[in-house]
Amino acid sequence: MSDGDRMLEPEGSAARCEDEELCGGQMSEVQFRLLFNEDACATEKTAEGLRAFISDTNKLEAALRQKIQALACGPNRFTHGWSLRGAPQWGEVDSAAMARLQARGVQIPGILCAMLMACRGVAASTATCPTASHFCDGDPSHLMQVTSLRSNAAIGLFRAARAPLKNASGEPAPTDIEQHLAEQIESKKSEKDKTSTRKQWPGTSVNDTKLNATGEETAPFVHAEYQGAKGKSVEVKVEIATASEIVSIYLLLFVPLLMGWVYYWYGLTTGLGQDALYQLLIQLSVGATSIGNVIANQSLCILTREPMALTFLQAAGLCLAGLLVSAMSACHKRQNVTRHALAGLCKWTPAAVAFCAYQLADHFLSNNSSISERTIVGNLGPVVGLAAELTMPSMFVVGASKAKEASLSSKMALFSTVFGATIFVLQDPDFNWVGIETSSIWTLSHVLYRLLQRALLGRLDGVPVAWMMAWDGFLLCIPAVFMSGGSAASIWNGWQIWITNSQIWILLLLSTLSFASGHFVTICCLKSSSATLTMVIGNIATTLCLVQGILFFGDRDFQQPLTVVGMLINLFGGLWYAKQDAATCDSKGGNVPEIEDEKVANS
Repeated sequence: MSDGDRMLEPEGSAARCEDEELCGGQMSEVQFRLLFNEDACATEKTAEGLRAFISDTNKLEAALRQKIQALACGPNRFTHGWSLRGAPQWGEVDSAAMARLQARGVQIPGILCAMLMACRGVAASTATCPTASHFCDGDPSHLMQVTSLRSNAAIGLFRAARAPLKNASGEPAPTDIEQHLAEQIESKKSEKDKTSTRKQWPGTSVNDTKLNATGEETAPFVHAEYQGAKGKSVEVKVEIATASEIVSIYLLLFVPLLMGWVYYWYGLTTGLGQDALYQLLIQLSVGATSIGNVIANQSLCILTREPMALTFLQAAGLCLAGLLVSAMSACHKRQNVTRHALAGLCKWTPAAVAFCAYQLADHFLSNNSSISERTIVGNLGPVVGLAAELTMPSMFVVGASKAKEASLSSKMALFSTVFGATIFVLQDPDFNWVGIETSSIWTLSHVLYRLLQRALLGRLDGVPVAWMMAWDGFLLCIPAVFMSGGSAASIWNGWQIWITNSQIWILLLLSTLSFASGHFVTICCLKSSSATLTMVIGNIATTLCLVQGILFFGDRDFQQPLTVVGMLINLFGGLWYAKQDAATCDSKGGNVPEIEDEKVANS
């Protein structure tokens, strides 16, 4: 037998374990080192192993207590040889997981804590795990110098920590995410009692406060099932797409768009062709970032159940992105901050406040409105926007030049969007006054927000877009912090779980990037087009998210034939209006050189 695989024998003793069923022989040094290797124990897996050990091996715990007492505190103490030194202090890593165990009434065995002190992510707090002094009257440090553990129970514990946990019925036990969601639902059930069972917008909310029957939520990357009854705890089952699948979807969404922008910057010379390509790319960018933001938010709202925390994260990312772009631009162009630009930023504040109001209205829309209400009322927004732009052309630079060019084709296109939305809604009508009121407020805030942006952008040419981004993000952080302050503890506990799950933090990153880049390209789009077109592009993106859910993610809620027909008509109307708007811009662009030539000739 090699030195690396020799059996560990205590000095001064050659005794073997007498309980073969419990111990099964001696443990090699390789097994012993593997068991207590700090890098071998993952946080969540070790926590699952703890729960499995505690629930299934109570008798084994008592036997292990006697064995280790005899080894560490008996006459044959082992003070030499390989020992477990350098163990982390209690509460260093996984205090949240241990706190959840303690909250559920689980008592962590002290012997188990002593065995696994060297495993990173297991030790939690001295209040949860007793120290060795509870078992030895002498020096407790000898408990950490045991050089032989004649029991395969330790190896079994290590294997249980690495294997999927099974409950009493043989099914996989809840993960940390599922337990966190169940606790949130239970807490909301105690706060408020809802009786509504209305279908919500995909991925935005669920009837958290009262689950009387089996329910489920489906988002592009998440499928969640909820089982609960009055007087019983809620069970949550969550399926999440893999990290590679999530990244692949976003690569398919944005890489072709980036290729188009590269071609725009390096492949074309200046001229009408480049202007037309810019208009096309900026509109596609608005749609792509809207889709990326929606599908990430739908999934994250299911996984986190903290929409205002997501809003704060996105607002902070928007502010940081604006500051970063501003700093890079200042270093590259050697530009100094001018009083004119600062004054323009102050004038932009009403649009920033309207942006915050729109985001808050969108939050309440997710909680109080059904798909039917959001679809039918939301598609009325572009109609109201077009009417405002044509009625008050002096307020909107683009609207003034389009006042005489709002053709019958544009009006028919907007009518098609409303008609398609009506067909879609009639297949599953779900209306009440609260939902209609919330949807109307959201639509009104959206229209006012876009119109105010469009009106101010025509008068603030000297203010960089990056400054507007940073200011909008900073102001949005303020209401997001106040509205999420009541659930700060839940958010903090959830955050410790979210960052350990690769899919969730990838979605958080992609959501923040989509939100920041989407805000940037939307402002750029409003600089060169109308507010109505921007709202139409947003509705197209929402419809494409529903179509995407049917084609790629098997969403059964929207697979009825007439539902699909309604979505296609709505999509066709939006594309028709965008094409008509582009044709109008092309016709205006072709007339500009002639007008300038006439002015030069007259002068």
